[in-house]
Amino acid sequence: MRIVLSLPVCALLMFSLEAEAPKFRLGDATRPTRYRLALTVNPDAATYSGTVEIDLQLSAALSEIWLNAHDLTIHEANLAAGGKTLPGRVLTEGKHLSGFAFEHQVEPGVATLRIAFEGKVNHKSSAGLFKMKDGDDWYAFRQICRAG
Repeated sequence: MRIVLSLPVCALLMFSLEAEAPKFRLGDATRPTRYRLALTVNPDAATYSGTVEIDLQLSAALSEIWLNAHDLTIHEANLAAGGKTLPGRVLTEGKHLSGFAFEHQVEPGVATLRIAFEGKVNHKSSAGLFKMKDGDDWYAFRQICRAG
C-alpha cells in the first residue's frame, strides 16, 4: 500500500472570539507561529486520525479559540500557557468550525494548543484528505494551499 500525502499549512486557521463563533473574518488576537502534525492514514480505511500541536502568539487575553476544522471530529484539546495546561471544552458551529472554551482567561503571550482529532477520507471529491484507486492499490492525497 502506498501513501501520497501533503500536509496543508492552511488546514487550521486560528482566531479568538468571545461568546459566539465567528461569522466571516478571522480575528487577530491569536496568531499561529508553528504547526506539528502527526497523522495515521490507511488508504483502505474510511477515516484517519491525528494530533496537531499549534504554537500560538496571543496578543490579547482570551477564554476561547476557534479554528477551521471542516468535517473533523475533535476528541480532545488542551492549551499549555503560562506554565499551566488547561483542558478545552469543545464547541462546534456547523460542520466547518470548532472552538475550545477554557475554564479561565489565558493572558497574552506564547501558548501551545494540542488537539486530537479524527477525519473522514473523502472518496467522492478532492476536498480534504481524499483517496483514489489505481489498479489494486488505494492512494491517499491532500491538496496543499498557502495560508496568508
